[in-house]
Amino acid sequence: MKKCKNCKSPFSPRFSPLERFCWAVECKSMEAMEKLRQIKAYTAKKQKERLKTMKTELMTVQQWASKAQASFNRFIRLRDESKGCVSCGVSLIGKKFDAGHFYNANNHWSLRFDEANVHAQCVKCNRDLHGNLLEYRQRIVERIGAKELERLEMEASATRKYTRDELRDIDQKYRLRCKTYCKKD
Repeated sequence: MKKCKNCKSPFSPRFSPLERFCWAVECKSMEAMEKLRQIKAYTAKKQKERLKTMKTELMTVQQWASKAQASFNRFIRLRDESKGCVSCGVSLIGKKFDAGHFYNANNHWSLRFDEANVHAQCVKCNRDLHGNLLEYRQRIVERIGAKELERLEMEASATRKYTRDELRDIDQKYRLRCKTYCKKD
């Protein structure tokens, strides 16, 4: 004999040994309400998943570029936090700082996601002094070398357009690199 989940009275299952409720009207209505709640929860979960996939499918190239840029900049901040500001050399540990592009990200799309073009900068140098490019240029040679700077200068004039798939891949790549970088510390 089993006990009813609702009224706790003993009963013998009629159709399946998995029955949890007796055949009283109140108990069967409780069973029906429980099944209805389960169905609603399942459909709500599926709807949420469907909306999430639709949202990502409908994102524009510019939206993907913003998302990829955010994960790329986060990686640069993690990578360069201990190195200090590339322009003025001030320590960045425990401070708010930016991922400063030597060649502007909006005008030079070919170098937008190039790790040699982007380094940690304090807010004063990046925002207030508009990149503090004279100091940036002197110190970037120390960090990446003259040959790499020459390569950046050559690629700066190139035109580049990213597709949704490329930007999605860049976003995933730098999200993964951020996770692995955080695990190292």
